[in-house]
Amino acid sequence: RVDPLIRDLDGDGGPEIIVATREPKLRILQVSIIGSGDEAETKDLKSVESKDAAAESLAAHKERITRGHLDTVSKVDPNWAQVRVISEVSMSGKLKVKTGRYPVAVGTGYVDGYSEETNRKQIIVVVTDGCKVLCYTSELQLMWEQNLHCDLLENYVSEVSIFVTSHSIMKGDRGMVIVGARLYPKEHSSKHHRHGTTLDDDIDEEDDDDDDDDGSVGKG
Repeated sequence: RVDPLIRDLDGDGGPEIIVATREPKLRILQVSIIGSGDEAETKDLKSVESKDAAAESLAAHKERITRGHLDTVSKVDPNWAQVRVISEVSMSGKLKVKTGRYPVAVGTGYVDGYSEETNRKQIIVVVTDGCKVLCYTSELQLMWEQNLHCDLLENYVSEVSIFVTSHSIMKGDRGMVIVGARLYPKEHSSKHHRHGTTLDDDIDEEDDDDDDDDGSVGKG
């Protein structure tokens, strides 16, 4: 499972929610709020541009709590937040193959340098369990796809870190995407099932062994 991300992808001041599903799909959600409990019209978070407007919205929410206008089951104001899908894309590719396309990590960032004259948009980077890196625009248009050199016959991807920066190494490049991953032997996964241990237990054990090796002193 990949945790959702909350980012301002298009630079308009309003946050979007990026969700990677097991279908596998990538979705962008937009959150809307209602100013008071009696109003039927919703307002996008991006329209709340001042502290006064935000304070008024919070005051209306507290008033609804005082008047008891809350859902009796969840104890949450049903008018406080609404979420809608504004963009969606399948990560199965043109051949509709799901194997090796399931997301294990999602990251965002700017590949363009900061400028007061232009509004920057973030890109979205997805790493899959098949060691593929998919790069999307803020509108979920596929920019490029790259394969990582991973030995997946005997290993699987256990940890991934994604870093997006506007800095570049080669002249003429537009930003840079750095992906770091940890591969873990599949035979260890089978051992966990047999002995009831977890991956974290095995990693901790390996780290302890490394510490012992580095700090050991022989006696003559």
